[in-house]
Amino acid sequence: MTGFYRVDYQGVSSIGAGGMALANGKVAGIDIGGGIYRGTYVIEAGRIRGTAILSFETGGRLVTGAQVPPGTEIPIPFDLEDSGNTHVISVSVAGRAVNVRLAKIAEL
Repeated sequence: MTGFYRVDYQGVSSIGAGGMALANGKVAGIDIGGGIYRGTYVIEAGRIRGTAILSFETGGRLVTGAQVPPGTEIPIPFDLEDSGNTHVISVSVAGRAVNVRLAKIAEL
């Protein structure tokens, strides 16, 4: 499951995309809206469970429609199977559902 992923997501007000690495228990990534992801994960019983912290240095608008001020950090818990190259999951971003598709680009 560790690798570099293309991330596509859809909320109630818009869509977005970015890239994310999952390696050595760490999460790191960026998105086209200026967000930065960092976080951690563990592999347990065939699942990858973790939290990606989405931060906005200069503020921005989420795909849920919410406007966030500079310095905002939003924890995004995730839980997915530790198998395959493509995953489609729903996550909660500041209390609103966002559909996410992760497609592996390369192993790390």
